[in-house]
Amino acid sequence: MKYICFFSLLWLSMLVFGCSSAKKVDVVIDESKYPGFTKTSSGLYFKDIKEGTGDYLIRGKKVKLHYHGKLENGKIFDSSVDRNQPLEFVYGDLNFIKGFNEALTTIRVGGKKILVIHPDIGYGAKDKEKIPPYSILIFEIEVLSQE
Repeated sequence: MKYICFFSLLWLSMLVFGCSSAKKVDVVIDESKYPGFTKTSSGLYFKDIKEGTGDYLIRGKKVKLHYHGKLENGKIFDSSVDRNQPLEFVYGDLNFIKGFNEALTTIRVGGKKILVIHPDIGYGAKDKEKIPPYSILIFEIEVLSQE
């Protein structure tokens, strides 16, 4: 009877409090590595490499952009530049990670930025194929066109 009560309580606590083997990790971005970057309230850091001269992105319009994504240790996880194949999408139709979506609101056509994305607005605890959990992501993005 003791064992039944113990396992019932264990099961109930897992149900109420969740059952996860992943530990919550407190990730801090070292701001000294990113001088001149703007930080938003969400934790996105960005810096203009080249100021765009076109319009800001408009929902419903087709956007073409190049990106280069890497981890903070410099390991590249994806790059449209390396594939020589820009990403094309209708702005507002795709749901990128929160930090990337936020960055898209700050860039004009022709602009190029570096983004530093905290795990809270990136992939968080998710283990992606080339991106470990709680990774700080660094992107270089360039908006080529909008039509």
